[in-house]
Amino acid sequence: MPNRGSQREPGEDRGDDGRDRERDRDLYRGGRDYDRERYPQTTGGWYGGGYGGMGNMGSPQPWRDDYYTRAGVGGGDRDRPSWRGHGPQGYTRSDARIHEDLCDRLTDDHDVDARQIEVKVSNGDVTLTGRVSERGMKYRAEEIAEQVSGVKEIDNQIRVKKNGN
Repeated sequence: MPNRGSQREPGEDRGDDGRDRERDRDLYRGGRDYDRERYPQTTGGWYGGGYGGMGNMGSPQPWRDDYYTRAGVGGGDRDRPSWRGHGPQGYTRSDARIHEDLCDRLTDDHDVDARQIEVKVSNGDVTLTGRVSERGMKYRAEEIAEQVSGVKEIDNQIRVKKNGN
């Protein structure tokens, strides 16, 4: 018996993981093709979401998706390039904001006891000093500093306490 009006047998279009690809495509598009053709205004038209909304289909300009796909830009699940981290021309994040962001992140991290860590920031260069009880905390503090926007260099001078000293 054909599945949803198609000419294939049930389970015929399955991937290695055993999932029904046609069903997944239909759900992603916001419904079955024949419903969309008969009632485009109620199923959201081509873009899904109902009455001209974007729904879960992405960009309302299909040319954008084609452009980025042809250009080979982006990666993974992302169809367009990421401009994250590229601020306006001449913008430099202030040392005070870097300091506050880094201190907040160190405070919020479950794996770092930041009570004896001191943070200094000068022209985007971060210096970490103080003491921690484990070597992993020292390196985790440096990893956290690397993730803060605006950090240029990191000087990790944190010392590891030996036997509680």
